[in-house]
Parts: sequence; C-alpha cells; structure tokens
Amino acid sequence: PPPPPPPSTSSYEHDFDDPVDTRTVQGRMRARAQPAMPPACPSDFEGRHAVDELTAEACMLGHLRMLPRVPHHLETQWARAMADGFDAVVAAHRLVKAAAPEAATGLDRALKWQLVLPQLLLRMPPRGGQRGGSMVDRRFALYAEGKWRELVRLLVLDLGGTGKQRQRRKGDAQTKEQAVTRAIELIRRGNISKARVLLEGSGMGDVSDPRIQAQLRAKNPQTRVDWDPSLDFGDAPRMSVDVRETWRVADPDSGVGPDGVPSTYYSVLARRQFLDTAASSAVPAANRFAQLVLNDELPPWYYLLYTATVQHAPIKEEPPPNSISVPDVRPVLAGNMLRRLVTRAARAKYGDVVREECEPVQLAAGTKGVGQKLAVGSQLTAELFPDHVFVVLDWKNAFNCVHRSRVVHVIRSTPSVRVWLRAYNSHTAPMSPIYYRGDKGLVKNDYASVTGGQQGDLMGSDGYCLATLEDNRWLDAELGKHGGSYRAGMDDGVLHGPAEVVWDLVEQYIARVELSCGLSVNRSKSKCWSPNGRYGARPADFPIGELTRRVRDADGAEREEVAGRGVVLWGSPMGDSGFVRQVLAEQTEKKK
Repeated sequence: PPPPPPPSTSSYEHDFDDPVDTRTVQGRMRARAQPAMPPACPSDFEGRHAVDELTAEACMLGHLRMLPRVPHHLETQWARAMADGFDAVVAAHRLVKAAAPEAATGLDRALKWQLVLPQLLLRMPPRGGQRGGSMVDRRFALYAEGKWRELVRLLVLDLGGTGKQRQRRKGDAQTKEQAVTRAIELIRRGNISKARVLLEGSGMGDVSDPRIQAQLRAKNPQTRVDWDPSLDFGDAPRMSVDVRETWRVADPDSGVGPDGVPSTYYSVLARRQFLDTAASSAVPAANRFAQLVLNDELPPWYYLLYTATVQHAPIKEEPPPNSISVPDVRPVLAGNMLRRLVTRAARAKYGDVVREECEPVQLAAGTKGVGQKLAVGSQLTAELFPDHVFVVLDWKNAFNCVHRSRVVHVIRSTPSVRVWLRAYNSHTAPMSPIYYRGDKGLVKNDYASVTGGQQGDLMGSDGYCLATLEDNRWLDAELGKHGGSYRAGMDDGVLHGPAEVVWDLVEQYIARVELSCGLSVNRSKSKCWSPNGRYGARPADFPIGELTRRVRDADGAEREEVAGRGVVLWGSPMGDSGFVRQVLAEQTEKKK
C-alpha cells in the first residue's frame, strides 16, 4: 500500500478572522486554534447583559494595574461576587447541555463576566488615599445593588484614559542592581527560592526592543502539526479537583499574566473561614468551574483567552563586553493566575500518574530531587564504567518545538495518563496570544504560542516528558543491552555505553526524536566524555567536553591550557578532577 499522506500543518495568522471548513482536520484545527470571538454589541439591559458591549479580549486583558490584594473589609463581598461568577458559568453550561434556546449566548455572557469581574471591582483607582479607597468601596456597592451597567461604564471610562493606573513597562530591562534589590525584598518575606533565581540570573531582557522581539519570535515556532481536536474521548476518565489547598498556599510573589490578576485574589477565598453562606460557597463554586475547564467543556474562544500569556525574557547569556548586540534570552511566558492555580490543583491530584509512567527514564515529571539524582547517579556510573562514553545532547529550543500533536497522541494511547486527555486537548489546541508590557499598556505580539509547551506551564513540562518518552525508553533499552543506560531531566539527559556501539545508537535516537517530536539536536553544543579517553568512532562534529583556564608561564606570558574534561548535567559537573574544580571555580566567581 502507498505510504500515508503526511499530516497537515497550520500556521498562526495574525488577526485571523476568516471562515473555516470544519469538514477537514485542518479546518477543525483552525476553528479551535483561532476561534471566532463572541461579538460586542450595545445593550440596554441590566445585570450580566451589561458585559455585552465589551469584547471578550477586553474582558480578559488587564490593561489597568490591579490592587495587590483584596481590601480586608471587602473580602466577604469579593467572595460572594466570585461565587456568583463561577456558578453563573456552571448554570449557563447546564442550559447548553439541555439545548435550551439562546443557551450558547448565555454561556458566552457568563464567561465574559467571569473574566472581567476582577477588573470591574479591584482595578487600581486613579488616585490613592481615602478618596481612592472610597472609589473601590463604591464599585462593590454598585455590584451589591445590581447596578452592573454602571460598573461597566466606569471601567470603559478608565480604559479610555492614559492615567498612571495602566500596566506599563517598568524601564527598558531589569538591571543587576534592581534584581538584587528585589531579591532582598523577597528574602525578607521568606521567599528564598525566588530570590535565589534572581541572584543567580543575569536580569531580564527588554521585550520591547525590536532585536529582542525578533529573537523571541524565532524561538516561538509559528507552524504546528495538526491533530483532530474533535476527539472521541471514549473511556478517558474525567477530572475533578478541589482547589482549596492549592489556592490557600498560592505564592503572593508570583508574577501575573495578561489579566493582571494576582494570586492573592484567589488565596483569600481559601484562607478565610467565611461565616456568610454565599461567601463560603466560593471555593465549591470554583471547583465546579474548574471541572468544566479541565474537561474541555467550554467554548473554544474561552480557551484561547484562558491560555493567553505575557512574554518575559530572562537573560541566558550576555553579549561580549563593548558589544552592541543584545543578550541571548529565554522565551518565558507567564499565564493567567486562574489557569496556573487550576492546573496546579489538577497536578496535585493527577500528577503522580505522569510521574509513574515516566520513571525511571524521565525524571522531570515530578520526581523528587531530580537534579541530585541525575548528578550523583551519573558520577557513580562513570566510576563503574570508565570505558564507556558519556553523552549529553543539546536540543535546539526543545521545549518550544515539541509537537503538541505528539503529546495528545501519547496521552490518548497511554491508559495510565488518559485522565489528562481532555485537559491537554483543550489547553494546547489554541494558538494562544502572547502580549508584552509596553509604554502604554499591554501590546499583542504578531506571534503566538503555537506549538511546544509554554515555559512556566506545568502541563507544558509534563507534556514534553510524555512526548519524548517512547524514544527515551527505546534508547535506554538499546543501551542496556551493552551495560549502558539513558536518564533524562526534561531535555537535559545523559546516555552512556561502550564506544563501539554508542555513536550508532545516538544517531538512530536523534533521527527517531526528530521524526516523532519535531526536535533537532545542536551538535556543536552537545558534549561527550570518556573517563579512560576512549571515544571510538566519535563524529568529527561532536565535541569532547572540556574547559580551559588562563595560566602564566615562567617568562610571564599568558596562555590557555585544558583544565579538565567532562560534561555538565543540570548544572552539576561530571568529569575528571580538573574539570570539576574548574566548573566550581567559575560558578563561585559568577556568584561573587
């Protein structure tokens, strides 16, 4: 029989608004990837109809800065409003399932209201002090009185202004001095882990710089391999979560997504013991809402906005001194807080099934102490097999390039993790918009999150682990026939085997991963090391890992010499004593 035709592909189209043919896989993919938004239209009705005049994007997008937390005296009213918003979505969805007239429009309206509610009530007032506080109090009073059209009118007035309350860019980039100041503040509040990340990093790149934007655009591929998102979920289990504990311990220092909503708006619902019956129902209502989101039961346009992100650019490598080039940056995306907290609750309940499926070959899907296990285990293995070649592969932009279609396929065909099928189908189908903070507020980029995982998203990291698992297991099994093995921590892993077999298996593995997942290896940045120096038929373009140091001869002349040979895995050196000492010396100097 002839070979099957290659799968279709789709590319992101900025401001796409064309009709699609849903009779084809590509058409159904496009309808989910860039769905039509519910239109904005004038409304003379009170209640939730007041939101009809706002576009769905305007309901989500937090152009205005938000209060850092809910004022204490308004926490009960806020909980009532959130419970009402979540329950309205659940009730509207029930009508859709019953095929009631105008039910779809009612669900769109309830979802838009749920999106805009934080902005309506808790956006930063244009002035501070008692007068600003009274403005917030008045909004809550209007909500309690049912004067929701007035709430919308006041928001529209603020959106039309250019006052200081807008979420604007904070300078061109984060300097090292600013990072240290922020880290000290975090340490005072007990958030040591975030402070360490700031101190060990090199700051943030300026996402409004056209050169940085071009770099980020190149690191977010804009074409994907299609899959049919109209899946028959069959016997795939449904998810149900309890968000209370996840929301209770939510980190108040976490950065916000494009809606500008901080974690404190959700944590207060779980931390307070409300005596008011309506307020105390906020978390149960959130659970019912989360069940709809995770089980692919909401309209495609909602998932597009639900998965929207803000672009950040942590500096990966500084340019050479006196260079006019911009630094090399990582394409990190910050999603909306509601999505992150709901996903975290789902992972707390269902994450073990992914971890158990991936272990022992892939250790980045929830395995405790993955860095230590890889580093210590690899060093001990090198002592046991000094005649083996140890190889660390460097994949080009792996996290952002792995096929989402592969992730969905693996989950669908693996019974132990099939509980995640609905969530991954709904969360990865959208070509999610990416925004950045400019001088006048949030700006939508001309590129989107199309394929791969979103760096910073828990589902993205687990998805990568699952997508590459079959090929990783194959490599581990083939190496095991010769006393070798393969262990991975996300895209950073080490393989080892006898010199006479390892290189052929490496080539086969690279070809398999490229075919199944769409990844390619960066040979010049990949490294190998053999304790006894036997490398066999090492490809000429595959370098031996080594570090050099500057030394001074007796006559005072400086020269470079090899300090040692080895590889670095998850930041930990594995090699001869000279290599280990040099890595530690360089890391110590960097910390200084």
